[in-house]
Amino acid sequence: MTESRAARGLLGSLIVLLLCGVAVMPLLRGASPCTHDGGLHYFRVAALKHSLKQGILFSRWLPDLAFGYGFPFFNYRAPVSYYVSSGLYLIGLPLPWALNLVYVLSILGSAAGMYLFARDIFGVEAGLVAAVAYAHAPYQFLNALLRGNMPESLALALMPFALWAFRRLALEGGRRWFLVAAGMLAALYLSHNISSLLFTPLLLIYVVLLWWVYRQRGHWTGVALAFGLALGMTAFFWFPALAEKKFVQLNMTRTTRNNDFHHNFVGLAEIFAPPAPVDTSLMNPPMRIHLGMVQTLLAGGGLIMGLTSMLRRFGTASQAASGASSVTLSRRKLERSATLIFATAFAVLLLFMSTRASQWLWEHIPLLPFVQFPWRFVGRAALPVALLVGAAVHFASVGVRTIGVERLEPHVLRLIPFVCVTFLILSAFPSTYPPRGYCPQPSSAAINDVFAYERQSGLVGVDPVGAYFPTWVEQRPEGSPLEDQYSRGSSSTDGAAPERFDASALPEGAEIVDADYGPNRARVVVESPEAFQARYLTFYFPGWRAHVDGKQVPISPSRPEGLITFDVPAGRHTIRVRFGETPLRLAADLFSMGCLLLALLYTLRWSGSEEDRDRPC
Repeated sequence: MTESRAARGLLGSLIVLLLCGVAVMPLLRGASPCTHDGGLHYFRVAALKHSLKQGILFSRWLPDLAFGYGFPFFNYRAPVSYYVSSGLYLIGLPLPWALNLVYVLSILGSAAGMYLFARDIFGVEAGLVAAVAYAHAPYQFLNALLRGNMPESLALALMPFALWAFRRLALEGGRRWFLVAAGMLAALYLSHNISSLLFTPLLLIYVVLLWWVYRQRGHWTGVALAFGLALGMTAFFWFPALAEKKFVQLNMTRTTRNNDFHHNFVGLAEIFAPPAPVDTSLMNPPMRIHLGMVQTLLAGGGLIMGLTSMLRRFGTASQAASGASSVTLSRRKLERSATLIFATAFAVLLLFMSTRASQWLWEHIPLLPFVQFPWRFVGRAALPVALLVGAAVHFASVGVRTIGVERLEPHVLRLIPFVCVTFLILSAFPSTYPPRGYCPQPSSAAINDVFAYERQSGLVGVDPVGAYFPTWVEQRPEGSPLEDQYSRGSSSTDGAAPERFDASALPEGAEIVDADYGPNRARVVVESPEAFQARYLTFYFPGWRAHVDGKQVPISPSRPEGLITFDVPAGRHTIRVRFGETPLRLAADLFSMGCLLLALLYTLRWSGSEEDRDRPC
């Protein structure tokens, strides 16, 4: 029984992945689509690979961005998507292929996650159609083929997985589902900041809904602990990102006109517009935010049929209850009805938040302006809408069975999912090509190529607005003396680092006796006839420390460059400069490690237990 169920589940998953062939076909080539942010990801991954090759497995400070002055990129940006693409790059794939495959995996993951989630609630056929609806949502193609938002694409795939895993944990408990639920949510929190912010309320309300339906039989302690530990295990990232906002110029992410939410609302006419090809004759085709007409129509049908079924069932229950003390509806049917209301309410709320009618909320809810684009909510609405599409298939099948036409029933039941899938895929065709064509890139990029991109594009730090420049950088660089070292090959080989201790700041008669440089550290022995102010060619940022003869000395940023400076007395001294954790970051690191340890210990409760063995999926 268990093997048969597992085989059916595997077969369903394979069918879902095959149905996504049209969606991923534009990405199965060696050239990446010309997207808004594609170049940013290309060169960020190149810089990350360079750091990995130097032995930095993870650092909040990427030392080679901003012409070698460094950037606190991973103190504020979620790292998972960059590590996935870097991993593909490191195993030998050309960089454009590595980037494209992240989008491919995201689209396939979106389909697989939605299939599992919708299947458990509405059945296999409903799961298949819901998966196609979610993977072929216009927003998926907008991200992959026009915007080029790799972190968000990955987050869209993780969201249905997280909902599915928490539902399984609530209903079944066990070590397996505890680990999957906590792991999926933690992965989401480390994938895309904005998606994490928007998804958390949805997950919490969904868990409350499950509690209302299954409160007498659910594993709610495990659910609460999985949620709390996912937050705790990722606190090393999100807590410093929130607490240290003042150290960088994050206001740029929401005050420039392109990123100001006031200018990024969409109208209902655009949201519900039918599919249409982009006019590729335009140099800069406009970006249209669509929910998907077929998805909308099927979701509306699912809502109507679901409400009709609910009213019919309640009427039947009322008649059956005449003369009886009470009648209890099955929990499974109650869950489907509750899910129907939940998905509808959230879809309406998310679409409302994308329109100008919600402007007051945008102006008064903390952190919401950092979402930047209200139209992002249309992309999030694709998830509950796809769930309603699955509901449409389920309730349509129930309706056919209710008719009781035995000769036609099997054929109609098979035809419903086929027709839905066909229309969903056909409606996606106008979106399945890059509106701006393809931009061939070299199969690999060195750190010198990153510098060339920064200079040519003006996007220093490989960031569109420079939001992660430390606040002490009053004048953004147009280059650095470190570039000559890179171009001469002093740090072109993996493992080497440039000489960031600025010899030009030494007074007359002073000399560097010995030096040893690492990517985020340096040890320099200096002999000087007089005291001087040393300069280290890295931006000042909390976490950098300088020691002279083992004693920590105060450091300060130079003006207007914002570079590290500190005083050195006359004589021969050993100077050490290193980037490390602040007390706040260290506390967050220790808290995350403690939560990870607690999660591992908690799973031992089910080690070897009979209920965790051979449990059907």
